[in-house]
Amino acid sequence: MVLYCVQALCGGMMFLPIFTFIWGLLSVMTSYGISVSLNHTDAWLPFISDTGAKVPESCIFGQLVNIEAVLYLFTIYVRYKNVSEFNSELVSRPLEVLNVISLIIGMIGALGISIVGNFQETTVLSMHVIGAFMIFVLGNVYMIVQIMITLLVRRMFIPSPNKVLIVQLIIFLIGFISLVTTFVTMAKSFDLGAVGGLLPYRWNPTDSGYGFHIASTVTEWSLAIAIFAFPITFAGDFRKIRLETRIIQHSGMMTHPSDDIVVT
Repeated sequence: MVLYCVQALCGGMMFLPIFTFIWGLLSVMTSYGISVSLNHTDAWLPFISDTGAKVPESCIFGQLVNIEAVLYLFTIYVRYKNVSEFNSELVSRPLEVLNVISLIIGMIGALGISIVGNFQETTVLSMHVIGAFMIFVLGNVYMIVQIMITLLVRRMFIPSPNKVLIVQLIIFLIGFISLVTTFVTMAKSFDLGAVGGLLPYRWNPTDSGYGFHIASTVTEWSLAIAIFAFPITFAGDFRKIRLETRIIQHSGMMTHPSDDIVVT
């Protein structure tokens, strides 16, 4: 009932990608605020993973991120169905293939979000790194595939330049540049700083490689925000989508076998 009311107020399912973005920011900012207030990390500027590495923020971070993973997965699936509906009219084989690829990549990315939240860097570092790869690297691949989908759809319906495509390209460029910069500066900072011991490591401005460290953390945050923000570009199409529940009673139930019960 609540979901249907939200759809009526917001216009279809356009609230979903917007809420997914807001919840993603809320998740990382909540763990950041707790970790800084408890002096578990520095205010300027820890890696996102560092903010959810210690108790109690790790527990809260894990719970919030699990919800974000479900929201992200739901958004990915609705987008898949949205493009499938477009393609029922276009019957484009390339569009169908790209749509399936984007669904698979998006599902893996959603799983990566959950893995990062449940396998902290201080407990199972290898799994945490795998989850981060699934989010950040495949997140960029997902954006590329979606841009290709937008190009195909818009070329068939709207021949002139489209604002959605431009916004998608801008977000992707921010995400891709941030991804490359994060890995390069992180490797450089650890190489110069010779960081060892337990994570998260507390950097000091006097540490060798501190500048590269700050560059890597800033770009990691911008990378995460870009990945969270990209689905907002689906909001315009989601506005035309409504979620309905259909319950079908089969033979042997209380009602007549041929009766269908539809709940909308």
